[in-house]
Amino acid sequence: MVRRLIGRVAKWFLLRVALPCAYRISARKPLQTDKAVFVTVRKTVFSDSLQLLYRQCINEEKQVSTHILAYSSSRYPTLLYKGLRLMRDIADAKCVFLDDSCEAMGCFRRRKGQQIVQVWHACGAFKKFGWSTARLGFGQSVEEMTSYPSHRNYTLVPVSGPQVVENYREAFSADAGVVRALGVSRTDVFFEPDFVPNSRAVVEEVIPAARGKKILLYAPTFRGRVLEATAPQCFSLQKMQAQFGKDWVLLVRQHYLIKQPFIIPPECRDFVFDVSTGLEIDTLLAAADACITDYSSLVFEYSLFGRPMFFYATDLEDYDDWRGFYYDYRSFVPGPIVKTDQELIDAISRAEENFDPNQIEDFRIRFMAACDGQATKRILEKAFS
Repeated sequence: MVRRLIGRVAKWFLLRVALPCAYRISARKPLQTDKAVFVTVRKTVFSDSLQLLYRQCINEEKQVSTHILAYSSSRYPTLLYKGLRLMRDIADAKCVFLDDSCEAMGCFRRRKGQQIVQVWHACGAFKKFGWSTARLGFGQSVEEMTSYPSHRNYTLVPVSGPQVVENYREAFSADAGVVRALGVSRTDVFFEPDFVPNSRAVVEEVIPAARGKKILLYAPTFRGRVLEATAPQCFSLQKMQAQFGKDWVLLVRQHYLIKQPFIIPPECRDFVFDVSTGLEIDTLLAAADACITDYSSLVFEYSLFGRPMFFYATDLEDYDDWRGFYYDYRSFVPGPIVKTDQELIDAISRAEENFDPNQIEDFRIRFMAACDGQATKRILEKAFS
């Protein structure tokens, strides 16, 4: 009880006193029209969602800086120090780009002419987030989001296509015109002619066992709240090895928020490889011949490759009740939904004869229409206009 009270007071001081004051003082400086600040909110490394925008700003010789808040793993003194540095830096910046919700970005009154661009860390939108979950078990409550409005300063939210605009408007409680179907910057790399073959080569260099075999990627999302994220129930790796070990390798990408990832059994380590670190998710998606996921937003990115997807959703009803979806999951996902190990094995075994590329293409057109390799250019043109 005492620790909770101390935490509340510390948060109030940080977001109502220290950071707003730092921003106001630094905002006395003239706005720098060629300055861009990039903010990675939760990750401990610079976000891939921001990298292409950052590189293009460098190429255009803009004044740029980066901040890695590592919000999920930082203690209060560190957050105070990082927050004060951030406020002083963004106060005179023309554009601020961030990849996740951040209460610090809603604690000040944005300057006229300043752009706060939320690029988000995922494509599309089918599992609910932000204000859409305020009355569900996941995320912040209405009271918390009203007291510390993370999303109020956004001037631009670029999204993957027109179909998801209203979902993002609801999640961020955004005014008309803020959410724009400009595409997702990080998907631009997928349209580079050498990216797919180079990705395969990179994976084979790190995982020599993948040479001459097909690659099956398993990339589920986490369970529980962000700060206590847990791994989902995994299918039997031994059964998968017995069925597919001759022709496939299985690469497992566990969500970066998970504190205790599941362990690969020693007897499976010639078939299953944990690639949660060391290989970028974009590289893995481009190299994978097929993908197993559950409720992860990577379904959107992977649809750009037109390859088979399988949805291992053993806890679908519970997850839907707790987190919620913008669409009916059963009719939304572009591939078979399975709930048992045998159903998953059967679906993969029959993929060659049952796979319908038109289903993937229809999904891509519906949700990823603005992702065409030119998103970074459009986002920067709009942000700096």
